Amino acid sequence: MRLEVSNQTAVAIEFESFELNRERVVQPGQKVAVYLSGLGPGRYEFFDDFHPERKGVLVRPVRRA
Repeated sequence: MRLEVSNQTAVAIEFESFELNRERVVQPGQKVAVYLSGLGPGRYEFFDDFHPERKGVLVRPVRRA
């Protein structure tokens, strides 16, 4: 799975997720790809380590047969 992280602010951000075991610094106006392999169904929290009030959740639903 490829997750695109876009920084639309005027300052650097750091995408971080303990649950996804990922962290990436993204400069102002830039986009980065974060690759996630073997990601099972569930909720995965992430946040901006430089600005902890910015946070979100990635939801990977259960696939129905």
